[in-house]
Amino acid sequence: MVNRRYREFLNLQTRLEEKPDLRKVVKNIKGPKKLFSDLPFGNMDSDKVEAR
Repeated sequence: MVNRRYREFLNLQTRLEEKPDLRKVVKNIKGPKKLFSDLPFGNMDSDKVEAR
């Protein structure tokens, strides 16, 4: 479900940026840099793994 929402956000942002009158309004709106960037699953520190 998260992947779908991420994809829909990027699709909407792209379509809005294609419209000249909306481009200047949405140019400062930044989406997430990377899907699941804030999840700690990449950190394999033993203390972190045990806490999870």
